[in-house]
Amino acid sequence: MDTIFIDAKYNKEIRLDESVLKTLKKYKKIALFASVQFLNLENVKEQLKDHKLIVSKPDRTNATHQLLGCDVFHENLKLPEEPDAFLYIGDGLFHPRALLLASDKPVIQFDPMDNSHKILTRKDIKEILKKYKGSLMKFLSSRYIGIFITVKPGQQQFLFSKKLEEKYPNKDFYYFVGNNFDASQTENYSFIQAWINTACPRISLDDSVNYSFPMVNINDALEAEEVLKKL
Repeated sequence: MDTIFIDAKYNKEIRLDESVLKTLKKYKKIALFASVQFLNLENVKEQLKDHKLIVSKPDRTNATHQLLGCDVFHENLKLPEEPDAFLYIGDGLFHPRALLLASDKPVIQFDPMDNSHKILTRKDIKEILKKYKGSLMKFLSSRYIGIFITVKPGQQQFLFSKKLEEKYPNKDFYYFVGNNFDASQTENYSFIQAWINTACPRISLDDSVNYSFPMVNINDALEAEEVLKKL
């Protein structure tokens, strides 16, 4: 069966309303991002001509300014310099929350669908960070570690995960391979004290508040002590 991918772009003009422009006045350097359907940003750039606009093309994206939900690591954003704030164009909180997880700068989210905006700060992910910090501490103190390896193209990191054995020779690692992560199945492996996620990093972050077990992303596990100092 053939597969055809069709762009579903927002076909209306995107312009920031006065309330957003007023909010942005306090920030000199602004990094601009949007989800893929809202990348027609020429009007927005013109409105921001009095600011220093920071432009980047994050990892795995197809266009400048595009943001993916998995871009929760600061280095993935490929920022040429640090902004004073982020401006995200799009609906929903999934993508702008990625910016909060990647940086300590405020995020102004503008929704062109209803011309509304929100100001998001690290306080909005306080519970996520609190749970994640506890998971990292539990990982460091545990011996028996389960590693979830997905078989999905673009996310499979089995070879990369072997670095954990080099980094922590005193821990015992067990590899669990599958297409999707099913949290309920962890109950079948009660000897596992902490889990490592090598798939989408949001599994270990946003979703973690619903888990009774600790889970951390592989990138953070490899630098656990350094990451803890920043949380």
